[in-house]
Amino acid sequence: MEITEINEWEHLIEAVITGKTEDDQTISFFDTSYFLHKETYKIGETYDFAISALGYNVKIQEEASLSLEGQEAIDWLEKIEEEPTYDEKGNVEPFVFNLSQLVIFLQANKDYPDDAEFLSPISSIETIRAFDKDFYKFKITLFRFPEIEINLYAKTDFFDQKPKVGDLLTGFMWLQGEKV
Repeated sequence: MEITEINEWEHLIEAVITGKTEDDQTISFFDTSYFLHKETYKIGETYDFAISALGYNVKIQEEASLSLEGQEAIDWLEKIEEEPTYDEKGNVEPFVFNLSQLVIFLQANKDYPDDAEFLSPISSIETIRAFDKDFYKFKITLFRFPEIEINLYAKTDFFDQKPKVGDLLTGFMWLQGEKV
């Protein structure tokens, strides 16, 4: 990614890096090895980073679809330049969004640009142990077209049931990365 901003911490040995991918997707992350590379980083230059995330308030998204009915359906269809369909009684049929493959990645908190809210289907999962705790190591998607996947680590006790491949995960994450 091309570095567009470096937010160095007060002590000058840690920083949050913000950059753009080849397809102009913006991403910010805490650089775990900033102190090793800070002298070589230059705004506008491109570097390879390995990025992963630590999840918090992570859960399985229960609803796999969203339905708009009546006037809401008509308004949405108008925005996407489609005509509503009607049932045999003349009522507008609901417009249903299938969320099963939806990917949402929002880094909107200016005070914590390396945090993000997300929604993504799980493409792989394994259980690992660290710090005397059990964690799930999920492979999730941050962006589509091109697809950018990362590993997301979340404590197993966040979940009432064991997640599985294909489940939608939602919550918050702290992104970390390092130059490779």
